[in-house]
Amino acid sequence: MKIVEAMQLKEDKKEEPKLKGLLYDLYMCALKNQDRKSNGRNYTDFEPLRKLCTLLYLLSGVQSYELFAANLIIPSLSTVKASLSSSEVIKEGEFRFKALKKYLQRRGSPLVVFLSEDGTRINGRILYHSSTNQLVGFVLGLDSNGVPIGASYPATSAKVMAKYFREAEISNNAYVIMAQPLSSGDAPFCLSIFGTNNRFKSSDVLKRWTWMSAEAAKEGIRIAGFAADGDPKLMAAMRSKIFVASPRSPWNWFHANLVSAQVCYYILSMF
Repeated sequence: MKIVEAMQLKEDKKEEPKLKGLLYDLYMCALKNQDRKSNGRNYTDFEPLRKLCTLLYLLSGVQSYELFAANLIIPSLSTVKASLSSSEVIKEGEFRFKALKKYLQRRGSPLVVFLSEDGTRINGRILYHSSTNQLVGFVLGLDSNGVPIGASYPATSAKVMAKYFREAEISNNAYVIMAQPLSSGDAPFCLSIFGTNNRFKSSDVLKRWTWMSAEAAKEGIRIAGFAADGDPKLMAAMRSKIFVASPRSPWNWFHANLVSAQVCYYILSMF
């Protein structure tokens, strides 16, 4: 049945539209709220639709979402913003292993994941994060484990903030580390995200992998392996981790440690 036909069903017609998933939720939500004023509509029974609207707002921005909200019976922009403000706060540079464990358990997935990481070029700018009282957008330093030092730029006073702008470097890359569950169909989980200038070393990567494996183990999670694209620092770390022999060696083959507890994947991008 076409969407237009589904939305034009008469009240006395008992046949329900043959819609599924989010399209069905959208139809039922419109049917339930069609006689209510915009400030009296209820969306509590349509959790997938609310999540979709939140994603729509994050991807399209304020003006595009307001256009959709004006033409569809979906949560208002203020409702979506309120939902975001009440959700879990993701802090820059924080590694969310406890949240990852809850995510896996909620879906019945085994406590085993693959980690993938990559940096994306951004037009750096500085923002104020009210939930953490931090300035976000400056490059985070690394500790002895190669882990970003979070909460490095607290907005304690105008004098302190002015010092950050004079002395700190603005990030030109957003670095994201994702955890992929092994259950089919489960979406990846954002383990950590932080700003960087991409000037870390392969030794920092190796130390961070070791630290992440130990921290994950504290929550009963095993990291089965690591994946990355063609970043030379990550490739060098992979090569070191699996003990690949030098191409300049007298052998005609490469040798990798095939009994390692973790494996590494190189992701070849065709674009």
